[in-house]
Amino acid sequence: MSHESELRDLYAQSDLDDAYDRRWGYANPVAAEYWGMRDELVFDAIRRRFGEQIGDICVLEVGTGHGHELAKLQRLGLSCDQLIGVDL
Repeated sequence: MSHESELRDLYAQSDLDDAYDRRWGYANPVAAEYWGMRDELVFDAIRRRFGEQIGDICVLEVGTGHGHELAKLQRLGLSCDQLIGVDL
């Protein structure tokens, strides 16, 4: 039995006014600067570790939430087929 629609509804209802993003996400200029710097550090580490092999890897994120981190990995050139997210 699939609970996909129940989970989608739960996430859709959990933050209807985007309060979390306004406070801690890219909508907040200070938080956006922090997250941008953090993203570049993570991207640099991934590039150093995998180099040209980045097209051959798959990423599993456990505790994906809304999938923001996986979406960022697409900027490194990973396709959706290489990105897997799991969340309750």
